[in-house]
Formats: sequence, C-alpha cells, structure tokens
Amino acid sequence: MPTSSQNTRLYIQRFIFVALSCAATSFIGFKLLPITAGSVALIWPTSAIGIGLLFLYGLDLWPAITCSIFAMFAWRNGNIPLDLAVAVADTIEAYLGAYFLKYYVDLHPLMYRLRDSLGMLVACIAPTLLSATIIEGASYSLGRIPFTALPAMISDVWIGHAVSALTFTPFLIRWLYRPFFKKTRGELAEGLVLFTSIAVTNYLIFWTSYGSIGSVSLVYLVFILLIWAALRSGPRGTTLALALTAVVAVPSVMYGHGPLQKSPVGQAEFAIQVFMGLLEMIFLIFVSLVEERKEAMISLRTSVSDLERAIEKIKYEDQTKTNFLAILAHELRNPLSPIVTSVELLKEDITEPAQKESLEIIESHTRTISLLLDDLLDISRITQNKLELRRERVSLQYAVNRSVESVGRFLKSQRHTVEVFLPNEEIFLDGDPVRIEQILVNLLNNAGKYTDPDGKITVSAVPVGKFASITVKDTGIGIAPEKLAGVFEPFGQQGGIMRQPGGLGVGLSLSKRIAEMHGGLIEARSAGLGYGSSFTVFLPLSSGEAKPGLTRTFVNRLRGSTGAADKKTILIVDDNVPAAKGLASLLSRRGHTTLLAHSGQEALEKARDTKPDCIVLDIGLPDMDGFAVAEKIRAEFSPVPKLVALTGYGQEEDKQKTRAAGFDAHLIKPVTVSDVEAALS
Repeated sequence: MPTSSQNTRLYIQRFIFVALSCAATSFIGFKLLPITAGSVALIWPTSAIGIGLLFLYGLDLWPAITCSIFAMFAWRNGNIPLDLAVAVADTIEAYLGAYFLKYYVDLHPLMYRLRDSLGMLVACIAPTLLSATIIEGASYSLGRIPFTALPAMISDVWIGHAVSALTFTPFLIRWLYRPFFKKTRGELAEGLVLFTSIAVTNYLIFWTSYGSIGSVSLVYLVFILLIWAALRSGPRGTTLALALTAVVAVPSVMYGHGPLQKSPVGQAEFAIQVFMGLLEMIFLIFVSLVEERKEAMISLRTSVSDLERAIEKIKYEDQTKTNFLAILAHELRNPLSPIVTSVELLKEDITEPAQKESLEIIESHTRTISLLLDDLLDISRITQNKLELRRERVSLQYAVNRSVESVGRFLKSQRHTVEVFLPNEEIFLDGDPVRIEQILVNLLNNAGKYTDPDGKITVSAVPVGKFASITVKDTGIGIAPEKLAGVFEPFGQQGGIMRQPGGLGVGLSLSKRIAEMHGGLIEARSAGLGYGSSFTVFLPLSSGEAKPGLTRTFVNRLRGSTGAADKKTILIVDDNVPAAKGLASLLSRRGHTTLLAHSGQEALEKARDTKPDCIVLDIGLPDMDGFAVAEKIRAEFSPVPKLVALTGYGQEEDKQKTRAAGFDAHLIKPVTVSDVEAALS
C-alpha cells in the first residue's frame, strides 16, 4: 500500500496537472471569444476539463480548478469579485458534474451502457446551468449587465458551457481512462479512412463553398460517418469523431465561413451550438445502445456456449451412467447365473415340500433381481430416447395371463389371492408384446409388494373405444392423497407412509413411459391410506384381422418351447465355471450331450473336434470375445452350428451386435434351461 508521503506526492502532482490543464484550456477559451461585444465563448473547454479530471483523479482536487481559473481571469480582467465568482462557479460546475457521474450514475469510463450516456447528458447540462446563473448573477450584481439582459446572458453562458462539456468530457474520460489500445492493421486502416473522411467533410462544409453536392448538403454525410464510427469503433471512436467535428466546425463561425456566413454572428453562434449539442446527445445515446447490444450479444453467445458445454457434459455423464448401469447389470447377472442353474438342479433332486418351497422363493427373488436390472437399463434407455418398440398384433388375454403367470410365484409366496376377469371374445392389442408384459408385470409386482400377506389382487380388462383398459386393483396399504401425483416419478417409491417395501422405485415410472410410447396412458387411484389402490393402463387396440399362428407364436416365445427339444450336442462356452457347469448338468438331464469350454481358443479346439449342433457362447471371454469366436466358427464350419449368445449385456445395441455377428439367438443372464432349449429349438 502507498505510504502517506507517496499519497501526498501523488496529490501534488495531480494538483499541478489539473491546475495547468485548466489554465491552458481557459487561455484557449479566451481566444475563442467572439469579436462581438457582450458575447460569450462558443466553446469553453475548461468545463469539460474540470468534470473529466475530477471524475478520473479525485474530487479533492477542486482547489486546483478554483486557483487556476481565478488566476487566469484576474490576469485577463482584473475584476477580482467577478473573477472570483467565475472561478467558484466553474469549480461548482466541475464538482457537481463529477460527483453525479461517480456516485449516482456509477459511470463506467468505457461508456458502454445507456445509463452512462444518459448520466453524462445530465452531468453536462444541469451543473452548467447553475454555473451560468452564478456567473451572470454576479455580473448583474456588479452592474456589468442590465437586468433585462440577464436571462439571455445566462442562456448564452449555459449553452456554451454545456456544449463544451458534452463535446469534450466524454472524449476526455474515455481516452484518459485507457489511452493505449491494440488494433490490427485492417482496423487502423479503417480508422484512418474514417477520421480523415470526417475531418475533410467538416472542412468542406464549414470552411469552403463546397458544402453540398448539388442540392444535397454534406451534413448528411457527417451523420453517416458518425454512425460508422459508432458501429465500428464504439465510444472511443465516437467521442473522437464528435470532438473532431467541434474543433473544425466552431472556429468557422468566428471567421465568417461555412453555411452560416451570411447570418448575423449571434444567430450563427446559436445555430452552431444547437447543432453540436444535438449531435452530442444523439450519438452519445446511439453509441451506448450499440455497445449495450454488443455486450448483450457477447453475453448471449457466452451463455449459449456455457449451455452447450453443460449439455455436452450432461450427455457425457448420462452416457457414463448408462455404461455404468450396463456394466453393473452384466457383473450382477454373472453371479445370478449359477444361482439359477443350481436352484433348478436342486428342484429336480429335492422332493420335500418345505425345501421345495424355499427353492421357489430363491428362484422368485432371483428373477426379481434380474427384472430390477432390466428396469434400470430400460429407464435409462427411455430417457435417452433409445428404447424402440417392436409392434405387432398381441392377444390381450394371453398377455394378461402370461403376466400373471410370470409374477405367480412371488404372489403365491405372499399368499395373495389373484382374480382375473377378461372378455370372452379375444381382443388384440397393437404393441410390443415384451413391453406390454413388462408393464403388467410391474403393476402386479407393485400390487404384491404393497399388499399385506393374504391380500387380494384383481386384474380386469375391457375394451374402451379404440383402447383396451387393463386395471390391476389391490387391497393393500393404499396411497396418501398428497403422494398420489408422484407415484410415477422415477426412484420415488411413493407408496404408503406405514412401510416402504424394497425396490428401486422405477417400475411404475417405466410402465408409464412405455404406455405413452404405445400411444396410451396409465392412471393411479386410491381412496387413501389403508384403502388399497388401483392402476389402469390404456393400450391401443389392433385394427387388423388376426393372422394365423401369430398369437400362439407370442405365447410360445414367452412361455418357452412347449415340447421337448431334440437331443443335441451342445458346446457351452463361459469363463464363469460354476454357471457353465450348472447349465451343462441341467441340459444333460434333458438328454443333451454337453461339452464345456472356458476360453475362446478352447471353444474353437473343441468345436473342431466334436462338430457340435449348437454353441452357447459367452461374449466376454478372457482371451478373445465371443464375436471373434463366432466369426471364426462361421468361416470354418459348414454347416455352421447354431450360435446362441449368452451375455449379461441386454441393451438393444447389444442385441443388434449379436445379430450382425451371425448369432441365431441372444440370451441374457441369468437363464433357465427352458430358455436355452427354446433358443436351440
């Protein structure tokens, strides 16, 4: 921080600078006094110097203005009382103008805001009126002018001071605040052309007889050049252009040149003052509007850039989240596979009812975990608009029955009673059968979770216009009225407040979005806590005729093969040894011949030796992925054995990859022996 002595030295330096500047501009003002007796100066630069320097360097420099102007007027006039009045008036003018700009306008020296220009107009007009009143009031008091001439003299002094301040104060503040700047060669060339054009045009107008082209005055060209300066060079160039115009135009009146040469001197003075004042007011406001627009555009571009970066970041994070969920699902499905196969093996060996029921519970909850993983991936795909529907003609009766059957073990474990009411006449839906089952399974699972054991769940379906209305109603804990609107929010778990069953809270949200993708909707109703709830989904009906075998194809795909598969030689390739052994044991019990391989190279060697009918191939192998193994098998074998992809990745793009690689089926871990047989048949 500067010391006291340094501050004092700086103040003295600035005091001397302000005093000399005011003295010099006062001397110039004396030279610009008109020849006519009783007239006042057209331009009084000291007004601009005082306001500008006090604003930039400190209001405490006002004594420098008082001393300097008093000394100059005393040297010129020798009328001490009047000279002191002029010095005090000019000091008040400068102090009030600078104070207003600094503390009320909060003027930015670069003057890129509209409030800066409007504040500058007020600071240059109001204080100068006060100073003019003080000066001419003193002149009247000292008997130098009659009372009748007082208003006119105040007006003349005010206009002279105000126009001077408007002309030079913005220029002074703008250029002294940041005197150095960098420009390209092109910008320097443009500036040279612009300001040379302004100087030459003003010279032609005010100093020669060539002030017009035909009947068109070159004054219009001045306006065009000033607009050019405002648009291309901002406040810096505009204030310079206005100052240059004043410097060229004003002296011409004194020497009888220009378009006003035939007018009386008083009228010419007034006309040039009004002309310069209007130019200053118009273009100070205009350039501020231009600069505000530029700043707004820069701010807008910055905001757009920030928004684009934020969107890219969100996309990246969303994709990262999706990739994480896919990897998570894969890693969780791998340990589920041996659990499922082990449960199936135990079920075939155990006959004791209590143990068998325990195995069914394990199997049911394992399937629930698998469904939760599917829901997580599906909700992520929907938010990215990546979920595609494979629409076809679907039997409503089979879809409902299959969904009830899928959740049957879970509902049975809760000792719920399930009643299903369906139309006698078969009704067909227009939709994706897998996704329709997903909707209904989620609704049934939700009803089972939020209903106490020994509850009742009712499923009913009826056609309503062009839609089928399917309602799942339970006698469960119900939904509080304030939470009813949020039951379809993802991860919300908006059930009752008495207890919160486990789950991720995505099932209802997923069901709603899938229903909307079909062109339908889903509604929730509840009379309140303790009164159960009902969910109704509306799905579009199919308008076409039934196609032979289509409904049965759908059922077979959901239920698996209804008959025993032909006995085959099956090569199971999986680096998850327990899962591979468990699946091999199950298939062997069904009469198939099974072979095991735990790497890609081992799979190729065994395939060459045994020529299997089918290969169940894991995609993620330690030495080479399943796609490379499939490619080699398709290249070497004729006929090519049936290829079934077995993987923990189940997104649509994963299925597309396996289809493109020549796989005949895509199984998602964990799988049952029935799933594998259905894929091999």
